[in-house]
Amino acid sequence: MHTLVFPDLPRHLSERFTELARKAGIRDFTFHDLRHTFCSRLVMAGVDIRTVQVLARHKEIRMTLRYSHLSDDHTKQAIERLNPSETGTPTGTNLLKVL
Repeated sequence: MHTLVFPDLPRHLSERFTELARKAGIRDFTFHDLRHTFCSRLVMAGVDIRTVQVLARHKEIRMTLRYSHLSDDHTKQAIERLNPSETGTPTGTNLLKVL
């Protein structure tokens, strides 16, 4: 069984986090946003979506997909995988030249 970092997050902890973030000059960021970051970073690290679902304790895979955001840099790197490598050895179709 997995050990949970925050099995049942007390409401006051979430409120305290928001208060401290505001004092630090961080706006529009809540404790809950950390769940989005957790899921997003797992997916961008190559962890399969089903495993992310289990770790996030989502009942439905649709929720995991909603929580998993890909950075612009990550999607750019995914497209660049189709470009020939710097050594001239093709790794796939040179899609960037087509675009």
